[in-house]
This record gives sequence, C-alpha cells and structure tokens, in this order.
Amino acid sequence: MTTTATSVRMDTELKKQVTKTLDALGLNFNTFVVMAAKQLVNKQAIPFELSIPKAPEMSPYARKISSMYDIALKEGKVAEGTPVYATVAEFKKALNEGDDPEAFTVDRNL
Repeated sequence: MTTTATSVRMDTELKKQVTKTLDALGLNFNTFVVMAAKQLVNKQAIPFELSIPKAPEMSPYARKISSMYDIALKEGKVAEGTPVYATVAEFKKALNEGDDPEAFTVDRNL
C-alpha cells in the first residue's frame, strides 16, 4: 500500500486539545485521521453527527425584555433596529463602543 502525505491546518489551541485527548486514548493525530477517513469511505457518510449548535435559552428576564421590545415595536413606540440592553453591563459596554444611549428609551407603560 502506497501512502501520501497530507497537511491539515487548524488552530494551535485546538491542536493541543486534540493531541492531549488522543494521547489519553493511546492514538496519534495521523492514526485518528486515517481512522476517520476509513469510516467515511466504509459508511459513505461523515462518521460523526453534524448539527447546528442550539442557541442558548433566554433567561426569564431576557424574555421579558424581548417581549416588551416586540410590543413597543408593534405600537410604534420604538424604531426597528433600536438597540435593547438586557443588563446595565451591556448598556455600559455599548456606551464605551459608541452606541447612542439616547436611542434606547423605556416606556414605563408597557
């Protein structure tokens, strides 16, 4: 069997984590890649599940803010695209990044 060299580029930190995990399993990176390639050919499919990461769930407070924004938007009390900040820390960060704090208004009647 003739072999061919293949090069893989990846993030340095990821490579360290992969190597550490494979070392614990008694494997090296090359062996892992060959194993994955053989499974790909054998199964005619990616040998692991592919999925879109699930978005983190909103906290009850964030859901309330989102709901208030949606109501205000429907009632024309806030312009589409107006920034909404769920926390004071987010608001302060936006201030430091140059967002217009006057663009965010709260209607206490919501």
